[in-house]
Parts: sequence; C-alpha cells; structure tokens
Amino acid sequence: MSNLRLYVFIAITGIADASTTSIQAAVGNATAGDTICVAAGSYTENVNIATPHLTLTGEGAGVVTVTAASSSDYVFEVTADHVNISGFNATGATTYDGIHLSSADHCNISKNTASNNKRGIGLRYSSNNTLTDNNASSNDYGIYLYHSNNNTLTSNNASSNYLGIWLDDSSNNTLLNNTMSGNAYNFGVYSYSLNCYVQNIDTNNTVDGKPIYYWVDQHDMQIPGDAGFVGVVNSTNITVRDLTLTNNGQGVLFAHTENSRIENVNASSNIFGIWLDDSSSNTLTGNTADSNDGYGIRLNSSSNNMLTGNDASSNNECGIDLYNSCNNNTLASNTANSNKGDEGYGISLDDSSNNTLANNTANSNYGYDDGCGIRLDRSSNNELANNTANSNDDYGIYISSSSNNRIYNNYFNNTNNARDNGNNQWNITKTAGTNIIGGSFLGGNYWSDYSGVDNDGDGLGDTMLPYNSSGGITSGGDLHPLTTPPAVTVLRPDGQEEIPGDSVYDITWSVSAGMYDLAADSINISYSNDSGTTWNSIASNELNDGRHSWSVPNINSATARST
Repeated sequence: MSNLRLYVFIAITGIADASTTSIQAAVGNATAGDTICVAAGSYTENVNIATPHLTLTGEGAGVVTVTAASSSDYVFEVTADHVNISGFNATGATTYDGIHLSSADHCNISKNTASNNKRGIGLRYSSNNTLTDNNASSNDYGIYLYHSNNNTLTSNNASSNYLGIWLDDSSNNTLLNNTMSGNAYNFGVYSYSLNCYVQNIDTNNTVDGKPIYYWVDQHDMQIPGDAGFVGVVNSTNITVRDLTLTNNGQGVLFAHTENSRIENVNASSNIFGIWLDDSSSNTLTGNTADSNDGYGIRLNSSSNNMLTGNDASSNNECGIDLYNSCNNNTLASNTANSNKGDEGYGISLDDSSNNTLANNTANSNYGYDDGCGIRLDRSSNNELANNTANSNDDYGIYISSSSNNRIYNNYFNNTNNARDNGNNQWNITKTAGTNIIGGSFLGGNYWSDYSGVDNDGDGLGDTMLPYNSSGGITSGGDLHPLTTPPAVTVLRPDGQEEIPGDSVYDITWSVSAGMYDLAADSINISYSNDSGTTWNSIASNELNDGRHSWSVPNINSATARST
C-alpha cells in the first residue's frame, strides 16, 4: 500500500518567499497520490503539473486567484493523467488557457473560475475527463475541446466570452446542464467527419436561456419551437421550421443528414448561418441567413439539395458557398447581396459540379482581397441562367480553372463584368422566349459594357462577336449578347389634342437607339378608340424617319390612343 501525503499550503500576504508561496514548488515536490491544498490569497505564477494522480485544491475560486506570471503561458498546464484541480480563479493567460489539459486523460476540473484568458478551459488531445461547476467568463473561448473525446461537461457556465463552449474535431462528449449566455457566439460543433459530430448533448444545456436541440440518429421529427441551437446528425426526415437561431457557431447544423428541410428560419448573427456537411437531398426554403461572421449558407460535400428563396446577405465572407464536391444542387431565386470580407462573394462554387443556379441575385458584394457576385473555382458542368450580378467589387462573375459551364440569360452590370480563364459556353442557340431584359429571344447574356450593334432587330448583338467582356473571357465568349431595344416616344399626338375626322394628321415620334441599327428598323403604328383595349393598324413597316401622315377616320371618341 502506498503512503499518501497531504500538503497544506498557506499564503501569507506580503511575503514573496518562493519557498513558502510557490504553488509550482509544491507541485514539483509532490508525488503521485498527493493532495496540495492552497489557502486564500493571490498568486502570480504559471503552474505545470506533470505528476499523475495529483490533486490540487484551492480554498475556493472566490478567494484563491492565480494570475499568469507570463501571459504567453498557461496558468495551469496539465500533462499527466488523473489530475484533479478545483477551487481556483485562473486568469491572465491572454495568449493561452487558464486551465489547459494536453494529452491528459481521466482528470477532474471542478469549481474553478477561468477569466480573462485566451481560452478559459482548454482540452487538447485529452479524453475521459470531467469538467463540473466551472465558470468560464470574459475569455476569447470559454471552454474549448480540440481532438478530445469522451469527456463530460456538467453544470458549467460560459458567459461573456467571444465563444462560449466549442467542440472542435472532438467526439462522443457528454454535455449536461451547461449554461451559455451573453457570448458573441454561444455554442458550436466543428468537424468534417461523422465520428466527431456524434455527441451526447441534452436539451438541459441552454444558450441565452433557450435549449440546445442536438439530435443524433433521429428520424421523422420536427425541432420544437423553443430551440436556441439546432444540430441534426445522421438523421432523416427532420423538419426545422419557423425559428430564430442567433449567436452561435451555426444557426442550423446538418451533418450526414438526408431528406430533411429547413424552412423560414432566421439564422443571422452567427459565425455560419446554415451549415450542411455531407448532407444530401434536403430543402432550404425561405430562410434568412444575414449578418453572419462567416458564411450565410455553406454546403460542404453535400449534393442533391434544393435552395430556394433564401436571403444570404451582409455576411462577412460569402452569402452562399458550395465547397468540396457539392454536386447536383439547385439554387433558385436566392438573394446574396452586400457580402463583404477577405473573399466577399455572393454565390461561390468551389470544386463543385453539375449544379443549377437560376434566378438568383448577387449584387454589391465586396472583397478586401477579391470580391464578386458569382464565383466558380475548379467547378465544371454547371448551368447559370437568369441570374443578376450588379455593382460587385471586382467582377460580376469570376471563373477560374473551370470548364464546360453553360452561362446564359444573366444580367451583368459591373465595372468588370467577367473573368474566365477556362473553356465555357456563354450562350445557347437563339431561341424564342422572353429574355432577362424583356427581349423576344434567348441567346446570351446582358453585358453593361457591350457596345456592339443589333443589325436585324432581334435583340441579339451582331457585332464584336464572340463578346469577351472587354477581354475578361480568354477563350471564346458570348455569341448572342443581349441588346436593349430602342425606346419609342410619341411626340404627336400628345394626348391633349382633338383631331378632326376625315383629316390628314402628322404623327411624329423619336427613337433612342439602344443597341439597334435604326436604319434597318421599321415602325408599326396603331390607334385605339377605347383607351387601349383594342388596337387598329395605321401603318406597318413604316420607314423609321420620325413622321407619318395619317388619314384620320371619322370616329367620335374621347378615348383614342396612338402607338
């Protein structure tokens, strides 16, 4: 049987003798199984605990304060197993942790306060530990787990931090009765593997007074309306609807989840508004993901999803981001405006193919490094039609290392409309149908800087072909750029005249050219005597010279119109 030793450590105010006041000295002299008791007082040191089975007990976090002697070191660093620390206020490690476990297992950290550190309590490659009744406040991270598994966090408080409780690439942790409040971002789980999304998180954990719903292996259910955070893992047919989810790492997290839906959710003021990781065949409809610190909506390795009618604007990086093999998704009628950051993209596809982007708006996006309305990088075989990209910082659309994309009937009005270093198709064959600027044929795109001419009046440019967006498209270009039609203004009659029947009256008009060759155009003139309900022809294919002599019929009408 081993002999256990109890060290009683008494702090004497005003005495700086390291032999009697250094916690580190007591720790250094201890052996496995010892207990060190630290009395009330203020201590300035960095304590490293490398002895296993050691217990360090302060008289209470309210009366025992340990301030980092070096702010660039941990207040308490534990590198041994089976260490217990309780009853301390650990503060002043502004670049490291107040209490840090590094490759340390089976430790018990309880009833401590960790404030004004980089991280209050941090676990790194540490598993099977217990954190109970700790208060982590006014840190950058309150409680942070990195590659740390099978830990239990019970009745801890993380408040007034930048980030409250954070699980980063850590699996199978249990959270019970923890309170997160007043943090910029209360709670988040980050990983790129299913294993590290699997956690046991009860609804008695709260963010700003609302329960966390973190569901694993659930099916055919709807998230309740009082949710403060929503995480859905390895589940099917889950509905998230009519919620406001703010101030978290993610407003809504879907991981390895299928055939589910997110509808009418306000996921704003998070780091990521809505995050789908390896999740397919879901629908996102009518959600607001604005003013997030990173991405509004981000899909990673997620395919066959439908995103319609979402607003992902004013985020600090990107509005809607498809990243890393996101294929066969449909983005329709979404708004991604005024996103600003190092990237500053409205809609971005990265290594993602066979997606459809239709009727989306991506305006006024700004990047400190580069920003654009729509971005494709290493992404091929996508179709972009009927989208609007106006007033963006660097480019309306930016395409890099991407080929075989089909881009037509989009509206580009930017200082630099396009950059494309691949081999992409910028138009379809001329096809009857109303185009994005109201013309009668579909073909290419509208370019604000196209100065060519439409010689035959079909609304498609006939010169400067293929149009390469002022040199931004390095291979090929738009063979059917859309042109604005001429605007016809009737000068006479002006709507205030009485015109005698059986007389000759000169109708006059003016035409703004738009992109048309007016010399090749003709004018059709009609009149109505019932306020425009029906029209009668005056002249067809009239020479466009601004004047036509009309033989006025003998009709008594106060509601006549000409056009």
